[in-house]
Amino acid sequence: MSLDEKRLYESVMAKYNETLERGNKLKERENEINARMLYLCNEIKELELNKPQYEIEHDHLKEMAEKLGEKLKQIENFQASQLSNEVARQMEGLKDLQDKIRRNNEHLRKIDVDHLNAQFLGNIESIKRYIEIIKKRNIKDTKGSLL
Repeated sequence: MSLDEKRLYESVMAKYNETLERGNKLKERENEINARMLYLCNEIKELELNKPQYEIEHDHLKEMAEKLGEKLKQIENFQASQLSNEVARQMEGLKDLQDKIRRNNEHLRKIDVDHLNAQFLGNIESIKRYIEIIKKRNIKDTKGSLL
């Protein structure tokens, strides 16, 4: 893996870990909201038992619980959307990295083939030069023996 590919991979993984961290923080916030809603629901139940005394507060708390329920749904939808978008970006980054690695591998294979071809052609040229040298020597030897 080249240095650029390694950096790209590390960058994608850092973003992925960052996204997971944000997701965990959002999950903690969701748990806090759920605990608050549970508390409010218990308060509502208690108020319902003492309805005549707390009827006005009960209606107010019921409205608050409904609003909190709506907010919780909004937060859940936002979390899901945000995480989905982040995962999509991360996947796109990984696909880009895979494509780059594939292209580099193809390029390396081509370089290997080109190098071997050049080496083979170079060997053929060396053999031709060697044959020419031997022919010249044989011609000189033949001329020398005729004299």
